[in-house]
Amino acid sequence: MAETSEMVITLTAIGNHKIGKLLFNWICERKFDDGSYWCGFTFPDMVIWPEDKISWTNGVVIMAADALYQLSPASDLFSHKFWEISEHASAIR
Repeated sequence: MAETSEMVITLTAIGNHKIGKLLFNWICERKFDDGSYWCGFTFPDMVIWPEDKISWTNGVVIMAADALYQLSPASDLFSHKFWEISEHASAIR
């Protein structure tokens, strides 16, 4: 889930929100009963592995949601457009 979330962040950063949302929606179904996200699973048998509940996996899922849906001021942290605009603003000062 962490690597897929990183891909969502990357896709969003380059402006490909459509595929980013598609991948993120796929991730949203992959969680335990307590709401925490799986670390991963095996394919094609879809066995959750490892069964650990890892904080950084859940953290990057939150970051992906933020990048897609702009939930916090940090949502543009990886956005290419944001940094381009910021560089131009700095040059004007």
